[in-house]
Amino acid sequence: MVGVVVPNKSILSDKSMPSCLLQKAQKPRPHTFAPERGVRRASYTVKFRAMKIFKEDESLLEIAYKIFAILGILFGGWAYFHTIHPVFQKEMELQRLSGESEALTEQILEKDANLNSLNQDKLDLEGIVT
Repeated sequence: MVGVVVPNKSILSDKSMPSCLLQKAQKPRPHTFAPERGVRRASYTVKFRAMKIFKEDESLLEIAYKIFAILGILFGGWAYFHTIHPVFQKEMELQRLSGESEALTEQILEKDANLNSLNQDKLDLEGIVT
């Protein structure tokens, strides 16, 4: 059998894969058993390195490019909150005020109707009195 992986047996051919993949495929993966849940979990150790923005071997021009990129992003955020964001806030305020304006217009029409009916009642009462 050439290049076939059989469970619990190593890989049989070294010509079907590059040697680095063959070595990785033949190494067993460490696992731990979690008895409280009955699940197998991989127990890999992960090492995190602190990511550096500026490296020691970079030229001054590369550092300047990175600084200008950061400044450009900061300027874009500042420009958004000082130009575009206030426009959206004004639009929301105008919509709110438009709703209030409609409500006040309805109240005025309602009060005008009440005033006209009261004037009509007053005229009727004056006609009865005289």
